Amino acid sequence: MIVSQRFSKLHRLRNVTIDDEDLIFCWVTDPVVRSASFSQEAINITTHQKWFRERLCSSDCWIWIYERNRQPCGLVRIERECVQAQLSYMLCYSCRGKNLASIMLKMAVDEFRKTSSLETIFARTRPDNISSQRSLERAGFKLKYQDKSEYLYISVRSRWES
Repeated sequence: MIVSQRFSKLHRLRNVTIDDEDLIFCWVTDPVVRSASFSQEAINITTHQKWFRERLCSSDCWIWIYERNRQPCGLVRIERECVQAQLSYMLCYSCRGKNLASIMLKMAVDEFRKTSSLETIFARTRPDNISSQRSLERAGFKLKYQDKSEYLYISVRSRWES
């Protein structure tokens, strides 16, 4: 269990385990999650299991479940891509609209920076995903690029962080 010093014990991250596979499948197949994704096609259980188990075993991938009041609320994944890392996340239906995403994202970035020397974390959103854009901004990400198909946000480690 990871409890950030910046947040109360009400909020925590924990490392994902194989036992989370079905929960994450439920979240990732949610129609709202699919519509906000760059890859909007349906996901079957076999494809999900293969993807999930590959990520679970990868040393280039960090995945956490965000819990509020000990209830699973969302997932954050940060995956190394050469000299930077890509962040993706989702919240379960009952936790949306409560400003929890930015807390979850801050906690994940803090935790990632403890174990990785990568300077830059980036996140992509669809232009119509306003709530994700606001969550990233509240979590300290800055809009770096935008066009008609995507917005690119970045978080760069400050020179004061160790």
